[in-house]
Amino acid sequence: MKKTTFLIIATVCLTFCTTGRILAQNNVKEYAKYSPNSASKSIERLANYLTKNESSDIQKAMNIYTWVVHNISLDIKVYNEKKIRILTPEQVLKRKKGTSLDYSALFSALCEEVNIPSRIIVGYVFTDNKSITTNLYKANHTWNAINIDSAWYLVDTMWGSGIVVKEKSGKNSKSSFHAPTFIKKVDYTFFKPSPHVLIESHLPSNPNWQLLEKEVDIKDFITNTFPEKNRTKNRSEVLDSYLEMNQAEYLYADAKSALSYNKKNFSTMGYASLLMAKDKNDTELKTRDRLKYLEEAKTSAYSYIRFIDLYSSIESEALKLWIRHYLETPIAKRQKFIDRHWINKDQIKQKKIQVQNHEQSLNTFKHKLEDKKYPALNKPRRKVEYDEFYVNVQEARLFGVDSALQVAIVSVDTLEKRRVDLIKKIDKSSRDLRNLSARQIRFLSRLDYLLQANVSLKILEHQANQVMQVEHNINVLTRQVKDLEEERYYNHKTLSKQISTIKRLYVDKQNILRGLYIKSQAQPQYKEMYDKVTIELKVIFNQQLHEKEEAYNKLKEHVFTLEKVNVNLTEQKEMIAHLNKVIDDYKSLKIGEVKREADETKLFCDFIIQESLQKGTALKGGRPQRAL
Repeated sequence: MKKTTFLIIATVCLTFCTTGRILAQNNVKEYAKYSPNSASKSIERLANYLTKNESSDIQKAMNIYTWVVHNISLDIKVYNEKKIRILTPEQVLKRKKGTSLDYSALFSALCEEVNIPSRIIVGYVFTDNKSITTNLYKANHTWNAINIDSAWYLVDTMWGSGIVVKEKSGKNSKSSFHAPTFIKKVDYTFFKPSPHVLIESHLPSNPNWQLLEKEVDIKDFITNTFPEKNRTKNRSEVLDSYLEMNQAEYLYADAKSALSYNKKNFSTMGYASLLMAKDKNDTELKTRDRLKYLEEAKTSAYSYIRFIDLYSSIESEALKLWIRHYLETPIAKRQKFIDRHWINKDQIKQKKIQVQNHEQSLNTFKHKLEDKKYPALNKPRRKVEYDEFYVNVQEARLFGVDSALQVAIVSVDTLEKRRVDLIKKIDKSSRDLRNLSARQIRFLSRLDYLLQANVSLKILEHQANQVMQVEHNINVLTRQVKDLEEERYYNHKTLSKQISTIKRLYVDKQNILRGLYIKSQAQPQYKEMYDKVTIELKVIFNQQLHEKEEAYNKLKEHVFTLEKVNVNLTEQKEMIAHLNKVIDDYKSLKIGEVKREADETKLFCDFIIQESLQKGTALKGGRPQRAL
């Protein structure tokens, strides 16, 4: 019942998502995908071209979205270098590429041109380092909100225009790691997506832009735990108040709300305050207020620099710990295992000499067995008087020997069954061990590829867990084989002693039977018993020969397997040496990315500080100052 219910729910959800995508695509106008050059020379012309034949605001917004996602591409160079650059919508239109901020600015400008209220949303999306993310202190993505029929809807033109994938660097690249590349892949699900769906990947710095009744906090976003039922909230007095503000006022109010939501979020406060101070449209703004905004911009930029220094160092240390736990430690354990079990050519040569010695010993035993004589029991040449006392005493001795033989034979049977069982278990465990070792080569090779593909930490974490799980299984099986080998050695030793005891008892029994045969005037039952003992001795010797041949074949097979395993371990040894170098390079790459992004952000903060100082000095009428 539960399974059926789950399938029904899953089918309904899939149908709903597919239907939403189809409905969005059905509203796409072909002419909106591309425009003549004359129409895309300015924001005004392009907006007019895309909307002049439409009556509804929702179709106008859809046409604008369609054009942007088809004609604007991600500036992958700026994206990779983590540069902070602010372009005007006209510059983005001319270049036909940009960052998420450029996408949002162009979409917003086109919407505003046709009287569709639009606002830029600043927020967070997860990067490849999601696995080590414990706090959000820098906004790294922008998208839009549009107001249609007094209701707000979300739009992400950058995510709707394509995807970023990792591809192998060109021939001239010095790095062996794959670099991010943008692939155009239009997706209409990012036009008016459901807020409770988008929140799983997009967290606005200003919580009002979540458009949800229940506010999602930063901890829930990081841990991916969201309220089960969270209704959409498309209408809000706070959001509507943003419509009455100009761009500078909106950014400032948005930054204030973002700072209240997240005390670490000074990323937009400094720039927003600087824009407020430089706002030429606000002629009533007094010099004192402009100086206050400039001071706030400078203070926010300084605070942001401190957070950048702190949290970028925390992120770097977290990366080092992650790499140590998921990459360096498993590889070090594998290296330790290989060093412990890998054998050189001289040791293999010694093993082969052992095989030769075992073969010689086996052949010697065969020759001895072939030459062995089993004396027959013949009638005595002279008649001996019947000795009743002697017969009674020897009969008692014979009973004792038979009792001891019975115990020894039961013991040997038990030990023999255990020996066969141990051999089967050792064979199976050794076979599983070889298979796991071969699988580990594939997993290590896959890890090497994923490292150079520069995939997210989450994917690497999954692969590293597989390597660690296989390593754990290898260690468990290795201990198991070792314990079984020790038990087999003890079993062999005990079995040999018991067989020697049986042989000795059989010889004693033959001696007793020989005496009884003579003293009883050659009674035939003693001769029959004597011949049976001779047959039993032959069986024991033949069984010993069979066991020695089996042991010899097992030793040969063991040495052959050892050579194969050694080749496998040698291959892993070379692979690990290569992996260690790749891991070192990967660590340098990831930590370098964190540092480069921090440096670029600090440069932008320095720009805000310098601008604030210069504008403040100009307002005061003094000489320009430099930041300390």
